[in-house]
Amino acid sequence: MILSYTELLVPPVGVVPEDIRLIYIDLFCGFGGSGKGIEDARVRGKKIAIVIAAINHDEKAIESHQLNYDHVWHFREDVRNVQLPLLAEYVAAARKLYPSAKVVLWASPDCTQFSLAKGGLPKNRDSRMLAECLYDYIPAIDPDYIKVENVKEFQSWGPMRVKAGKKVLKQGVQIATELQTTIDKSTKEMVYKWEVIPEHKGEYYDAWKARICSRGYTYDFRYLNAADFGGYTIRTRYFGVFVRKGLPRRWPKATHRAKPDMFTKAHKAVK
Repeated sequence: MILSYTELLVPPVGVVPEDIRLIYIDLFCGFGGSGKGIEDARVRGKKIAIVIAAINHDEKAIESHQLNYDHVWHFREDVRNVQLPLLAEYVAAARKLYPSAKVVLWASPDCTQFSLAKGGLPKNRDSRMLAECLYDYIPAIDPDYIKVENVKEFQSWGPMRVKAGKKVLKQGVQIATELQTTIDKSTKEMVYKWEVIPEHKGEYYDAWKARICSRGYTYDFRYLNAADFGGYTIRTRYFGVFVRKGLPRRWPKATHRAKPDMFTKAHKAVK
């Protein structure tokens, strides 16, 4: 992690501070895919968004990100271990450097612990709770917008249980229930399958959403398919956005969909 950020408080070549409308802190930044979309944003040919800080625990991810974005302050550590007072100072200075900009906290928490592609393998509770890191970032940097990307199953986030299998009968009477197992391909070991407890589906997600909204935000979400916006993949993801009350909220138009007018949200906005 860079110990001094003063050298970063200079606009990159070609960037006009007054044109910048959005400054991003990219949690779980990976190799910088989201950052590229942010940095490429233009309105009437003018650059209007910039990433100012990126955080990821993976060394290779941060090394790659640094090669592509040398104007970004990089933190190679767990998002829960960042020195938030120091980050807060940096964000405050960036607000002065880009006086017209709103601050966006962008988060793409580990999705493998929610995805159906996990195949019922044991869920890592620590990874499933990563979205809760936002609780600490909000009072520290006071973001105007919080944007979250994940798989659709993120909204089912709730308490888990081992998945039940066949009933064990003796003389026609059920005496036990087998538990489902599967093979963990990475370890080649037999493990139990897990599932969200049906009657508690989405319980943690709803509590998480309500807690963030209680900080003065309104909330909305969409399921967006990358192919509808020119991406070279059919990949639908959940995008949630928390907006400071009084600020505008807009969703992109599906520029590459056969029938753009059919672009609808999955649920009504929660006010």
